[in-house]
Amino acid sequence: MRILRLLLCLYSWMIGNSNVQAASDSAFFQAILQNNLGQVQAAVAAGAALDQLDPYGGTPLHLAVYRGNIALARLFLEKGADVNAKINDTFFKGKRDPSFHNYQGTPLHLAAYHGNIQMAKLLVAYGAILNLPDQAHDTPLIVAVQQKQMAFVKWLLKQGATVNDSCSEGLTVLNSALRSGFKMVKLLIDHGARAHTSPSYGHSILDFARYTTAKKERKQIMQLLIKKGARFHYATGNVKDGHSVRCLHTVSYLLDQGALLHSRDNEGNTLLHAAVKDGADCKHKQDDLLETDWKRPTIYATEQNNRALFQAILKGELKKVKTAISGGTSVDQLAERGNVPLHIEIYMGYAKNPYKKVRITAGYTPLHLAAYRGNIALIKLLLKKGANINAIDAQHGYTPLQLAACQGHEKVVQLLIAAKALIDTREKRLGRTALHLAAATGNSATVRYLINHGSSCNSRDKTNWTPLQVAILSRNAAEVIQLLIEHESILNKTADTPLHLATKEKDIASVRYLIQKGATVNATDAAGKTALHFAAKRHWLEGCKLLIEAGAAINHASNKGKTPLYMACGDNYIDGALVEFLIQRGIPVSVQNKQGRTPLHVAICNVLTESIRVLITYGADVNAEDYEKNTPLHLLDRQWCITDIMDIIHLLMANGVEVNRKNKNGKTALQLAIQNNLHSEIITLLESNVPKQ
Repeated sequence: MRILRLLLCLYSWMIGNSNVQAASDSAFFQAILQNNLGQVQAAVAAGAALDQLDPYGGTPLHLAVYRGNIALARLFLEKGADVNAKINDTFFKGKRDPSFHNYQGTPLHLAAYHGNIQMAKLLVAYGAILNLPDQAHDTPLIVAVQQKQMAFVKWLLKQGATVNDSCSEGLTVLNSALRSGFKMVKLLIDHGARAHTSPSYGHSILDFARYTTAKKERKQIMQLLIKKGARFHYATGNVKDGHSVRCLHTVSYLLDQGALLHSRDNEGNTLLHAAVKDGADCKHKQDDLLETDWKRPTIYATEQNNRALFQAILKGELKKVKTAISGGTSVDQLAERGNVPLHIEIYMGYAKNPYKKVRITAGYTPLHLAAYRGNIALIKLLLKKGANINAIDAQHGYTPLQLAACQGHEKVVQLLIAAKALIDTREKRLGRTALHLAAATGNSATVRYLINHGSSCNSRDKTNWTPLQVAILSRNAAEVIQLLIEHESILNKTADTPLHLATKEKDIASVRYLIQKGATVNATDAAGKTALHFAAKRHWLEGCKLLIEAGAAINHASNKGKTPLYMACGDNYIDGALVEFLIQRGIPVSVQNKQGRTPLHVAICNVLTESIRVLITYGADVNAEDYEKNTPLHLLDRQWCITDIMDIIHLLMANGVEVNRKNKNGKTALQLAIQNNLHSEIITLLESNVPKQ
C-alpha cells in the first residue's frame, strides 16, 4: 500500500499541478478544513493515510494545526502521525492560496506562527523537536519572534528552546527580534541571546538595528545591544568623521563639472550613488570594483581613469576627483542595470529586507535615493543641477515624491511640492498616489500637507480603494483617518465602505468616528452584508452595540438570507453572550436563509453548545427543517467530539425534538448516525429515544 501511495505521488508530480490540486478536493482534506471531527474519524477508521500530502505539501496533522483544531491534531497524533514532518512543497507548481501564506515547516512551526500554546503543548507531548529548523533554516522560536508572539516565545524559552541558533546566512534569533520591539529583544537577551555575534553579510547586529527597528524604539534597542557587547562592523558606522560633509562636497563638485545625474557603473551604481554612500567598507569594496571587467565600448580609452575616479569617490577624496575630471575622465552613463553592493543598498533604502541583494533598475536616480533617505541638502543640490523632479523608476513607477511620502519625510514632501513635483502621479503596481502611500504608513503630518496642497482624497487605486480605506487597513492611522474624513473623503459609495473595513478590523475608535461623521451604518457590500453582519461574524459584542445604537438594521438579511444572528452562530464562538444580545434586540430566532437553515442549524453545525442553549431558551424551533428537510438533529454527522454531540442531543431531546423525522432522502437522524459511523454511545442514545411502535 505504501509503495502504491508513493507511485501515486510521483504520478501527480509528473503530470503537473492539475492533479495535485485535485487532491485538495478530497473528502478527507475538506473534512479537516471544515473541522469535521466525525467525518475525519470515519476516514481514519477506514484507513485514510496520515502521511498523504495536501496540494501544498502538508500532512493532515499540518492542516489540523493550521486550523487550530486540537481535537483533530490529537486524533492524528494518537494514530501515529509524524509530529516532526516538514511541509514538502517541492512538487507544487500552482499559485498558492493567499490564506496559506505561512503554511510551512513542521506542525510546531505553524503553532508558533499563530501563537497557539495549547497546540504546542500537545505537539511537544508527542515528541515535537523544539529547535528543528524548517526549509528556510528558521526554528519555531525564530518564527514566534518574527510574529511577535510574546507569550509563545516565553513558553518556548521555558521549555528550553535555544536562543543563539543561526540560519545558513548567519542571522540569529536576535536578528529576527529587531522588528518585534524592545521587549522581545530584551527577553531574548535576558535568556542568554548573544549581542556580540560575528557579522552577517558584513554587518553586525547594530548595523541591522539601524534599519530594521521601529524608529521610536531604535535608540533604546541599540543602547541595550551596545551595553551587552554589540559593536558596529564598520569603523565609520558610528563615528562622525566628516564623511557626510566630504560626500556632499564631492557630489557638488561632480555636478559643477557636468557629471550626469544618471551615470552608472556595471553594478548599477552611479558616481553619485557611490559618493553619497555612508558607513561602507570602502577599503575592501574598492578592490572589488577595480577588479571588475567593465565592458562598455565607449569607455575603453579612459578605463583606468574612470576606475581611479570611482576609487576616489568611494574614499571621498575630493582632491583626486578634481584631478581626474580635470584630466578628461568621462562621467557619461554606463550600465543600465545591476546589483547594488549590499552596504550601499541598505543605506540608501533599496531593501526592506537587508538580508538579501535586490536587482535594481537604472530608473532609480540619485534624487529618488535622497528623497527616500530624507537628505534635504542633497535634494536641494540635485534640483539646483537640473535633476528631473518627476522621474519615474522603471521597475515600480515611483517618483521621488512618492518615496518621500512612503517614509513620512514631511519636509522633503514640502520641498518637492514647492519645486513643482506632480502630486497625484500613480505608481505602477497598485496605482497609488503619494497620498495613498502616506496614509498607509499613518504619517498624519505628511497626509495633511498633501491634502492642503491639492492631493485628491477620493482617488482610487487599482483595487478601487481610496486613501481612507488604505489608512483603515493599516491599523495605525487613527489621526490620518480623521483627517481624510474631515476633507470629504468618500464614506459610503464603495462596495466595501470604510465602515465595513473598520468593523472587520474591530477598530472601535475608527467605527465610532466614521459614524459621527455620517457614515451610513446600513450600507451593504456586494454580498448584501452590512457592518453589523461583519461585527457579528467577528463576535465583536462592543462593535455590535455601537452599530445598533447608531441605527443598524438588526433584521437585515444578506443576499443569501443571512441575518447578523445567523453570522454570530458561525465559526468557533463558544460564548453565547452575543447571540443572546442580538435576540434581545429583536432578531427572530428561527428566520431561515436561502437554504432554509435557521441560526440553530448553523450553531449545531459549528458545535456552539452555549449558543444552542440560548437559541432554544428564546424559542428556537428544534424541529425546523431546511429545504432538504433536515432538522438540526440530522446534522450530527458533522460534529466534533462525542461529549459535545451528547450534550447537544440531550438539549434537543429535552426540548421536544422529533427523533423519527425524515429528511428529503428519507433518512432519520439515527440512520444518518449509523451511516456516518458515529460513536456507539450516540447511536444508543438516539435509539433509546425512538418512539416505540
